[in-house]
Amino acid sequence: GETTQFEEVSHPLKNLNKAVEEIRNLSEAKSQIVENFERQFLVKALVNNLWNISKTAKMIGVSREGLHRMIKRYNIKRNA
Repeated sequence: GETTQFEEVSHPLKNLNKAVEEIRNLSEAKSQIVENFERQFLVKALVNNLWNISKTAKMIGVSREGLHRMIKRYNIKRNA
């Protein structure tokens, strides 16, 4: 039989590595989009409820503690 040259085998692997990298980049982009949306949503909800944590938490369906964690995670500050 014929012998396969290394270059013939490595080419498909190079394409696979490129595809994996593209998927990783898309995944990171999706995460950033979701985080931006969540942050904007939280800020709007807080402002609409005059920064009342209990009302905002109830409106978005999380506990007060959960809302506090989200505020901290996204480093949301109330403008004085």
